[in-house]
Amino acid sequence: MYNYMMMKTRLFLHAFFLLVLVGVLNYIATKFYLYWSTSWFDTIVHTLAGATVGMTMILFWQYRHPHLSLPDFNRRHLVKIGVSAAVVIGILWEIYELSFGITTFADGIHYVTDTASDLACDTIGGFLGSLYAYRLIRNYKKI
Repeated sequence: MYNYMMMKTRLFLHAFFLLVLVGVLNYIATKFYLYWSTSWFDTIVHTLAGATVGMTMILFWQYRHPHLSLPDFNRRHLVKIGVSAAVVIGILWEIYELSFGITTFADGIHYVTDTASDLACDTIGGFLGSLYAYRLIRNYKKI
């Protein structure tokens, strides 16, 4: 039981570190207009945000299902949970950007390509974050 709690704590700390990193990067990007002047910066932030959401969702899933022991964690199931959460949060983020005029449909093809790129990065990040969370869980299974 001790190792299981340590694994949850470790996963929480890794997800929290990524959340803080995304917040700092977003602050810097907004302050110095990096989203508009550096095309690749948005890709990095969305990928890290997707990873954060994927890891956090797996952490919530573990707290929601405390009756499951470590051998019951299925990689495919955890990845589906993490990626699904990252996609949903990514879509909600795009709706937020539209609602507050950060982006508009009037941007034309730029809006379409930017939104598609953001959602793809969120999905990839969710996938990578979920795999990383699974690896943390699996490593504690061996102890």
